[in-house]
Amino acid sequence: MSMTYTDLKNNVEEVTENTFTDAQHKLFTQLAEQTLLNAAQIPALRKVEATTTSNGDNTLTLPSDYLYTFSLRVKDSNNVTTYLLPKDNSFLQEAFPDSDDTATPKFYAQLSETEIQLAPTPSGAFTLTHTYAHYPTSLVDVASDATTWLSENMSSALLNAALLEAARFMKAEPDVVAIYKEQLTNSIALYKQFGDGKLRGDVYRDGQRKVQVN
Repeated sequence: MSMTYTDLKNNVEEVTENTFTDAQHKLFTQLAEQTLLNAAQIPALRKVEATTTSNGDNTLTLPSDYLYTFSLRVKDSNNVTTYLLPKDNSFLQEAFPDSDDTATPKFYAQLSETEIQLAPTPSGAFTLTHTYAHYPTSLVDVASDATTWLSENMSSALLNAALLEAARFMKAEPDVVAIYKEQLTNSIALYKQFGDGKLRGDVYRDGQRKVQVN
């Protein structure tokens, strides 16, 4: 069942039997989204950026919406594609102390908040494809009749997460908060099974997931 932002706000107010300001609804929704987006790896998190390396430049500037890296791959002049291996920055400093030694990069490490270091230093113009995680557009920032991946595919989890945030805001009774927490825990279990399980699995390689039948 898909859910628009208007639907979500109405549902939260109906369940809690309370009214909230637009700012409060925005807070509940964005906190709920942050909880869910960090609970499982879903397609909406992934973004792909292609750049070209420069001879002698061993750093990659990260995009402004960067959270973390899924993968980095480089295509050399012979169209051979290689996935770079993640390493700690200290390993790159020890293994490749001289940045003037250039070749096709094989490793990468998080250098700072805004840069990734490549090693060895690129010896030319290679195509570098960076697949990384980012926070997708929030439901509060799309059109009132539009949806997002979460509100389209995991509306129950989004609603339960927003309800828990609303209950905390209202300083609801502990038993009420406990009910919302239990509902959210159940929703996240299904969400993780879908996001980290089915969306990332392969029946041929992994086999079908088995659930115990009582």
